[in-house]
This record gives sequence, C-alpha cells and structure tokens, in this order.
Amino acid sequence: MDRECFNSIVKNSAIQRRKNYLSFISRVELFKTLNEYEKVRICDAVLEENYFNGDYIVKQGQTGHTMYFIMSGDIVATKLLEIGGRDEVVYTYTEGDYFGELALMKD
Repeated sequence: MDRECFNSIVKNSAIQRRKNYLSFISRVELFKTLNEYEKVRICDAVLEENYFNGDYIVKQGQTGHTMYFIMSGDIVATKLLEIGGRDEVVYTYTEGDYFGELALMKD
C-alpha cells in the first residue's frame, strides 16, 4: 500500500468517526444549545472505550475525571448495601445517556 492510499484510508476513517460522534452528540440533551463548532470540538476530544458485562467503569468513592457517553448497550449503576454486602441497582443507563458530568463541573 502506498502512502497516498494509506493517508486516504486514515483520513476517511477519521471523517466517518467524527460524523458518527457528531450525530450522537447532537442527540444528547446536555449539548442541544451548543453550536456546530462546539459540538465538533467535543467530538475531537472523544476517546472511545469498550466495556464488557461485569466490567467496572468507576467505583463509588473514586474521584471522577471523565464524562462517559453510552453509545450502545446498557450500563447498570449499583451501590453496595451496608447490610448484606451485596450490590443494589440504583440506575440503568441506556444508549444516549451520560454520566460523570458533575465531576467535570465540580473538580
């Protein structure tokens, strides 16, 4: 593969990624008042991560430094019960939901 072909593939991939993120960000209620340029800036800052069933994203008591967007699937927020020592589901996030924004605003 020559340099030009490689660069074209990378460029097209980045453009498609930005379009996908922009489409997603535009549906998030928190960002409805932002203009197109501001939304694109957010898209450029996104780092995509994949998690699997049973993975922990954050744990209660940790200091938050990240805002998360649910692009697909569901995420269950749980709280450890003092009595019984088991987890209780407190909220279920679905596609289009987000969390972690308060940590960014307060810290």
